[in-house]
Amino acid sequence: MYSIRPANILIISWMVWIFFFLISPYHYTHLGGVTGAIALLFAYNFCFWLGMKNFKHSPPVTRNTNTVIYRFTKAHSKLLNILLVAGFVGSILNIYVKLQLISSLSVTSFAANKEQIMEAGELVGGGISVISSLLYPMCYVAFVMTIFYRIFLSRLRFSLNIIVSLLPVVTIVLLGSRTTVFFYALSGMFAFLLSPKHPVEQHPVRFNFKKIVRSYFKTRTLIILTLVLFASILFFSTIQSDRLIEMGGDEVSFFEYWKYAQQWEYNSNHPINLLFKDNDPLHHVGLLNFIHYMVHGLFEYIRLYNHVDDWGGIYYGTYEGYIFFKFLNFVGIPAVADYNTMNKVFYKQAVFTTFWGPFYIDFGIFGLIVIFYFGRLIRLISSRLAKGSFWAILSYPYALTVVLTSSIFHVLNGSFLYNVVSILLSCLVYNYLVKKEKSKRKRWKGFNREHFRTPVTPQTI
Repeated sequence: MYSIRPANILIISWMVWIFFFLISPYHYTHLGGVTGAIALLFAYNFCFWLGMKNFKHSPPVTRNTNTVIYRFTKAHSKLLNILLVAGFVGSILNIYVKLQLISSLSVTSFAANKEQIMEAGELVGGGISVISSLLYPMCYVAFVMTIFYRIFLSRLRFSLNIIVSLLPVVTIVLLGSRTTVFFYALSGMFAFLLSPKHPVEQHPVRFNFKKIVRSYFKTRTLIILTLVLFASILFFSTIQSDRLIEMGGDEVSFFEYWKYAQQWEYNSNHPINLLFKDNDPLHHVGLLNFIHYMVHGLFEYIRLYNHVDDWGGIYYGTYEGYIFFKFLNFVGIPAVADYNTMNKVFYKQAVFTTFWGPFYIDFGIFGLIVIFYFGRLIRLISSRLAKGSFWAILSYPYALTVVLTSSIFHVLNGSFLYNVVSILLSCLVYNYLVKKEKSKRKRWKGFNREHFRTPVTPQTI
């Protein structure tokens, strides 16, 4: 296990964004004033970093430093089985609901499937939709548990667990969505890096990039990573080509529409054009779309900041935490406005505004306090993980994914919060199973085995 510091992950997040910004050939227009938006963004990130930062001097790592013994008990095994069964049922119900909403499912036109789902609106599946929303995220928790405790699982059980736990991703791919795929991939990566290589681990073990390369980046691993990279680029290209076909146009018409909709100008003199044959970017729309996907959130955040006049916040958590109020709306209690109504405050809908766009809509400048304490919470999870806490094992990969993607998109709102609910429910079930095991052991220890012996009758003389 490696001790991954969340404050450093935030820095890496912005380093990744800067890299893609430097290779981006786009010049984004209609931004408005930039100074205020960037100043608030810097303040947000500084308070976030400050909350996650540990200013205490870490003692040198010795042989006896906080040795943690990892076990995969009956409670772990039972919980993992429960999660897989519940997640499998929820995924099947989720697929059923989606098939009911889609008049004609297409395995070649992802855009058509997604458009039909969006037109159907919220909660159309009724009670089945509510049940599936609660159950299918259990697959995510099972996915994290399987990777973290992989040294305790047989190859067959590990493979079957991964197949079942990735069922929600299959549904997402059929709908032409990409964010959830990245979310699962990054959470799995963090769970892998955080997982113990031996049942007995010593903490903290510093995050050493060279050591990771020597330990994990062997020939087989490099081949797998290369295949995953090519598969990701192919997936982006397929989605983009599918949208071209759905629009009924060619690359030229789509490129012109794309420039108008996303409000940017293409820089033909950018060095990235040297990679293209005859300096023609039209034949590389998939790659260009991937670059835009990675960088445009910041510029949409700037547009949102200048579009919204209320610097004190508007929804105060009800926008990002909408799913918790959606069920009240479902049972007839009007807790908050519907999601589509709240979305109207945005400058543009259905675009990324980094982590900070929705956060600004909810809390405004008061978010500086909120994000500091959210950073402290992540720091707390990190410290509990070093002690082998189960709830931290399930929570920390998610928290690190939130931090790493904060410069690109938001994975702590909308349907992603169902995973948070699943983590909380899993911890409650785990505590119940542990208490049940302890009570069984106590009853066994307190059992008087003398009852099994034949009573001895006194002999008469």
